[in-house]
Amino acid sequence: MNEFRKFVYTIKHYLDLVVNSVVIILMAGLIAVVFIQVISRYVFNSPTVWSEELARYMSIWVVFLASAIVFRCDKHLSVDFIVSAFPSKLKLAASIFKYIVIVIFFIIMLSVAPEIISITFRQTSPTLRLPIAVMYLAFVVLIVLMSLEIIFRIILLNYSASKERGDV
Repeated sequence: MNEFRKFVYTIKHYLDLVVNSVVIILMAGLIAVVFIQVISRYVFNSPTVWSEELARYMSIWVVFLASAIVFRCDKHLSVDFIVSAFPSKLKLAASIFKYIVIVIFFIIMLSVAPEIISITFRQTSPTLRLPIAVMYLAFVVLIVLMSLEIIFRIILLNYSASKERGDV
């Protein structure tokens, strides 16, 4: 079982590395695009037509991917003053309940996502001519990344619990 845990940690590590890298690259690109827009508009008095739309797409992806990172680090805003007063077994139950509610929400969202993406895939953005579905795919990617994080937590929590019982 120790090899399985290492395998899960390795997959999680590389997935986290990829997501972090993509957010860094998108953020650097976003800064560059906005800088180009400002320079072209105010220095050359000739604004670029594509930069605002590209910046919008990039910021949407940054927000959703960064949300997955925040979820991974357990830093989302939450009201936990009541849960923090619970005994540890009740905290665990509250945590499991929280993940169940999140997964139910994800299932509901993923059930309507294909229809929304198929509709918006035929629509293109005015300047870049990219499918509007590219923006909606960011939400699907967020759901997948957060679901994988929940799965990793369940697997590793299960492993830790079985290790405490002496099953491993």
